[in-house]
Amino acid sequence: FWAAPAGFGCHTNLAPMGFHDTPIVEAPFEQKTEVPEKQAQKSIGLASPDGGSSTAAPSSPLAANSSPRSPQPVNEVKFDHRRTAGEVRRCKKGKRTDIKPHEWDKFGYFAKEEVLQRPIVYEGSTVPIPRVKASEMTPERFFKEVACQAQPIIIEECCSHWPAMERWSIDALEERFRHVPFKVAKDDNGKKLRMKFKYFADYVRHQRDDNPLYLFETDMDDNAHIRPLMDDYEVPQYFPHD
Repeated sequence: FWAAPAGFGCHTNLAPMGFHDTPIVEAPFEQKTEVPEKQAQKSIGLASPDGGSSTAAPSSPLAANSSPRSPQPVNEVKFDHRRTAGEVRRCKKGKRTDIKPHEWDKFGYFAKEEVLQRPIVYEGSTVPIPRVKASEMTPERFFKEVACQAQPIIIEECCSHWPAMERWSIDALEERFRHVPFKVAKDDNGKKLRMKFKYFADYVRHQRDDNPLYLFETDMDDNAHIRPLMDDYEVPQYFPHD
């Protein structure tokens, strides 16, 4: 069973997408060549021994273009709040140390709509998952035909009566929890990285990341500020021990 209204996850693990190495480009080096002493003096603009004027050698194209340049984001995202960019950068740096914050959208998955439109081809081990209405699935039938058989199944209309289906939109959540910090990631040491919901909502509306930050709050019962969320859903009858 899985329900994720408006970007919220309940009791699941989302593994990050594959890490990718950033290619390293090495600049060519200039080969040193020995030159006679008089020619060297002229090339650097020194006076010649006979008192004549010297001619400066033309600068090399490599030297003219060798000034260091700091990497810039290809598609910089503009947020509505002034502090959103800083909060997002802080959480990104803490969550993934293998890539820089401005590289989170380097593959441009947000612009590849074919992923959403790609047809599912059922062949071999790829088979349709059975669907059944919640009104037709009793706990006894679920235990016998699904749980005991380790059979994946989609139970439709199981959550349609939840208040969360209306109250967990981005706009509604921002109105209720605007200044409340939520967990959006963990760092390498297991420390929770939190962000105020108003900044997270701003990020969600504008982000283009290949593997975006997402809310995964595990302390709802212990946090008085977000405990009201527990009134917006109920544990389905098929999972009495959850």
